[in-house]
Amino acid sequence: MRPQTEERTDCILIAVAATVFYVVGMWRGSHYNSDDALYAQMAREMLETGDFIDNRWLGVVQFEKPPLLLWSLALAGAGGGFGEGALRAPVTLFGVTGLLAFYLLARTLGLVRRAALSATALLAVSTFYLLMTRRLMTDIPLLACSLLTAATLLRGRVLGAGVFAGLAVLAKGAAAAPLLAAVYGYAWLARVRSARDCGKSLGMALLVAAPWHVLVSVRHGAEFWHGYLGHHVQARMTRAVVPGLTAMERVELLVSEPVLVGLTLVGIARDRFALSRLHAFAWSWLVLSALPLIVSTTVLPHYLLPLTPALALLAVQAASPRWWEHRLAPMLAAAAVACSLLADPAKIVWWLDPDFGPDQKAIGQQLAHVASKRDSLFAYNLTTAALVFYSGGLPIGMAVDDQRFLEIQAAVLMNQRQTGHPGEVRDLRTLGLAAVGAGHRFVVVRQGAARSAIEQLLRQQSPARPLFHRDSGALSLVNDAADGDRLEPRR
Repeated sequence: MRPQTEERTDCILIAVAATVFYVVGMWRGSHYNSDDALYAQMAREMLETGDFIDNRWLGVVQFEKPPLLLWSLALAGAGGGFGEGALRAPVTLFGVTGLLAFYLLARTLGLVRRAALSATALLAVSTFYLLMTRRLMTDIPLLACSLLTAATLLRGRVLGAGVFAGLAVLAKGAAAAPLLAAVYGYAWLARVRSARDCGKSLGMALLVAAPWHVLVSVRHGAEFWHGYLGHHVQARMTRAVVPGLTAMERVELLVSEPVLVGLTLVGIARDRFALSRLHAFAWSWLVLSALPLIVSTTVLPHYLLPLTPALALLAVQAASPRWWEHRLAPMLAAAAVACSLLADPAKIVWWLDPDFGPDQKAIGQQLAHVASKRDSLFAYNLTTAALVFYSGGLPIGMAVDDQRFLEIQAAVLMNQRQTGHPGEVRDLRTLGLAAVGAGHRFVVVRQGAARSAIEQLLRQQSPARPLFHRDSGALSLVNDAADGDRLEPRR
């Protein structure tokens, strides 16, 4: 079979197998009460307003990320009603595309067919890659576009690589810089592409990425760049904007992927003096993609995702090229992939039932039926992204009296911009909970002592109003709208 036909056949196999694998459980569960629900709600507001330039949260323009993910989520939501499966479809598609690009890259770097397929399978079931195909995050689009940039640039498609590089920037902004630096730096220093070719490709990337940045700059000026780069890049590098992982926690996360990391260490030990194209690229990618883990003071778990392609390339070096010609190789490689999938029970849960915020989903959907925008809605010492999304976009604010939690939320630029608008962070110690007007009051709170504190506060504000509650898991919805069981006053 000719190489081009062989690669085409393998790409079809990877696309079908990966799609079938990732589709399992895709429509089940719920989204994280984090960036996932935040981006889902932003995509909904993008579709509702018809403005595909500004990213909004509860009507307020935010400068969190570029719009590639939001565009794809809005498109999927328009066709699928913003259900779990519809919103996960774009990230799944990016995930499958990333695997195809990785396979082509591995073949371009000299891996034989069986080794390239095995490396692709190890990447597909790795902890971070599998998890990110379930989450509505910018990381999988960034990784897929960066891998496409590498595969196309090293194959001589200079302008096509530039298009994908521009999309990588539109996926996650400045976070694309380390990965693109690894790709273009390798291509130039290894003399795979000339400086002129790299320049032409980067020029095309600029043409793709610049229009959105220019339009937002015209609308918002320096305010945009202050948030886009000043807060989300500089501030995260120089101070802990939100709590991140410690050095030990980063190591523990890597150890949670024992098969991939173990094979990588064996591969490094076996070929520690190798100077092949594959090793040069893998080490360039590994070192530069690890920069955010080193220089940033706010390190989050998904920062480890970009490391996985380099680990997969090095992992298959645990076996010699001659071994891959043996008929037993595919079976042993399949066993390694199966062990990688089964090594962490959480992977099976994410795969079959990715249910990341069941309590928030249940209460949010209840709020969608019983509350309206004229009511006073708050979450007590809790973040609200999933509650807002699952309630259909109700303006749920944060009522906070926990000093540490208040400091964390006050440091987030998005919350700062929300002050004075729906969904603001309210300091309970100085501002109280909510003015009692014609509307009802709804407070989402953890069960136990926290719920008792909120009940007491609501009764102090309006003793004549009876209180009710509806429980879901660890959370409770306390309200005066006769929704749920009656809370009897304490005697």
